[in-house]
Amino acid sequence: MKKLLVAAFMAMTPLTWAQNITAVSGVAVGAGADIIARKILKRYDELHGTASVVLTRTGAEGKIALNAMKELPPTTAKLLVVSTGHVINYDAADFERLVPLAMTNTQPVMLIVRRDFPANNWDEFVDHAQKNPGRVSMGVFARASFYPWLLPILERNRMNMNMIVQGTQNITMSVASGDLDSLWTNPSSLIGTGLEDRVKVIAVTSVNPVQGVDRKLLTGNNAKLGSVYLYQGLYTTDDVPPELRRIMSERLQAILNSKWAEDNLGQGGTVRVGGNAERLMQMARRDWIEWQKIKDKQ
Repeated sequence: MKKLLVAAFMAMTPLTWAQNITAVSGVAVGAGADIIARKILKRYDELHGTASVVLTRTGAEGKIALNAMKELPPTTAKLLVVSTGHVINYDAADFERLVPLAMTNTQPVMLIVRRDFPANNWDEFVDHAQKNPGRVSMGVFARASFYPWLLPILERNRMNMNMIVQGTQNITMSVASGDLDSLWTNPSSLIGTGLEDRVKVIAVTSVNPVQGVDRKLLTGNNAKLGSVYLYQGLYTTDDVPPELRRIMSERLQAILNSKWAEDNLGQGGTVRVGGNAERLMQMARRDWIEWQKIKDKQ
């Protein structure tokens, strides 16, 4: 019956789609993914004469946001704003319902410590952690985003860390204040916070190339830990009519591949903007499979 109603709606409604987007955000207001999504939607409205809204529904590792999406009518131009860690933490049924619309950005992962921490590069950090097993705290803001690649690094270097999982809002401040020894984060969560002078970056992964990070934050002999990076995207669900999904995807990707996106979302070269929607889902599926393997072992 639902499919018949959707088909009837599509037959009656001209596909001009000057339709407001309803975005449901599972990340905190002010977090990197939330800021980027709001800027993109503002640009979308400017170009298409719409008035989009963002509903913030945080908690339960992105599941509250997804459930809120499910409650919206299928004829709604609806958008899901969540982190990679949320997406790959969904159960199989929910994951398969996601439809990628656009990759918004990719960026490197950095290990930061407070300025007076007794290590200035990756080798010194490893040595300090090995000499103090279980006593050096290491923070991440989403297990699913970090553990698939981070746990093998810790195991390979025989590092027994006190792992801390926190929300993104105050975790950088925890490092600057000394409450947390170290944190894996990304440039968009640090640059512009006013904390840059209170922390130092001692390791960074690469996003071919790592640009603004090298100029602004890196100190000394920093380890390049491979091609690990965080990626973000915008999704909808499979109950949205295919033609509406197509139009939303084309419009969003056009914005993200424009000069406007480079100027307004690139953060001085620390964030690579844009990307292919199919590539987004390919990467998410790869990481979803790896995360299920880790969860099965725990």
